[in-house]
Amino acid sequence: MAKHYTILVVNKDENASRIMRTRLQKFGYDVIIAHSEQQAFDYMTFQHPDLIISGVLFPEGPTGYEFCRKIRTDTRTQDIPFIFLTSKSKIDDRIEGLKAGADDYIIKPFDMDELHARIQMIFKRLERAQRLAATSRTTTKGSLAQMSLVDIIGIFEMTKKTGVLALTFDQHKFGSVYLKDGNVVHAALQDLVGEEAFYHLLKWKDSGNFEFTPGVTSPEHTIQMRGSELIMEGLRRLDESTRDS
Repeated sequence: MAKHYTILVVNKDENASRIMRTRLQKFGYDVIIAHSEQQAFDYMTFQHPDLIISGVLFPEGPTGYEFCRKIRTDTRTQDIPFIFLTSKSKIDDRIEGLKAGADDYIIKPFDMDELHARIQMIFKRLERAQRLAATSRTTTKGSLAQMSLVDIIGIFEMTKKTGVLALTFDQHKFGSVYLKDGNVVHAALQDLVGEEAFYHLLKWKDSGNFEFTPGVTSPEHTIQMRGSELIMEGLRRLDESTRDS
């Protein structure tokens, strides 16, 4: 890895935490263990982790959902990527986790190689976000085959971008996604607007081009969902349409 990353694991189970630390260390990560929300915040007073992996149930005090919300509302920690790792598998639990601000929600039992792959995806997105932040005042162009709309929105959410993302497909289809402080607030595609337009734009994952112009404000506000919720719903719809076809 180009950078040595530090992961904060928050888990009430001491034995499971030790096992997790050993496995993550084998992948080259530095790992800090906390068994409660308070321990986690005590650690973050002195050091900023690159990623938080947390359970949902704590031995006392608030739940992991509340912990994630606090992370997202604290200016010192709001940009730290967050993964829930839990046995709570109901769709309502996953939705609540994403609404709380998590970047991913992984259900136990899980495969360690899959967890590592998801961690790598988050760190690659973070590195892209940092590179993009260095060019925040210039127009950014690229191919959707190299960087998908899902990745682009994730990066812009991290870097709190404001502007318009123009998308083209087959040189005759044009769409646009407007962002304000990293949140998708409007999307348009031909006669579609809002969430439906965004879900259709997600289908342009293998071809097409994008161009982001910073500082452009949206003419209207048609989307209320947080970026991660919007993407999760869009991917769910794509999966359903693929199975039905």
